[in-house]
Amino acid sequence: LENVLFENVNHLEYADINIYDNPSLLEIKFPELISSQYLLASNHQSGSPLHRIAIYGNASLINIDFSSLNNLNILEISRNNALTEINFPLLEIIHQSLTLSDNNSLNIINAPMLVKTGDKRYQVNSLFINSNNNLANVDFSSLFKVYTKLEVINNPLLDINLFPCYLFILENDGLDCTLNSFEV
Repeated sequence: LENVLFENVNHLEYADINIYDNPSLLEIKFPELISSQYLLASNHQSGSPLHRIAIYGNASLINIDFSSLNNLNILEISRNNALTEINFPLLEIIHQSLTLSDNNSLNIINAPMLVKTGDKRYQVNSLFINSNNNLANVDFSSLFKVYTKLEVINNPLLDINLFPCYLFILENDGLDCTLNSFEV
């Protein structure tokens, strides 16, 4: 298996997509995917889908196409050691969490339209960028709100000044949102 194409998928509803441990996989394309169902934590039942895409452990993966993606509930991209660049040209909202970790060759993350990660309903790290040894360039130029926690650690080449200085990190205590911290 070298290529996976989700040609006619434009909305993820009551489903999870997990693509993992495919050593010869080179490319994953979601050219039409725009959004996922917004999962309300109060409506989630154990064992039911989280409206998540998880891509991990694909040693030869060099391209992921999210060219139309606007919003998604959960996205996890981890341990894809040949992946050098992740682009989200139209992504504006991650409803629950975005995790980009342990991608050893990852050099660039582009999410220039991303405005918000997380929501006042969730108690999770809504933006987690960890242990990407070659990550040196990020574009989160529109990022304004991160709920609960923004964690950017163990990315030795990354200049934290690339994150917007007007960024608000909000802690959810169930009653209101107060400012939280940026962990480096």
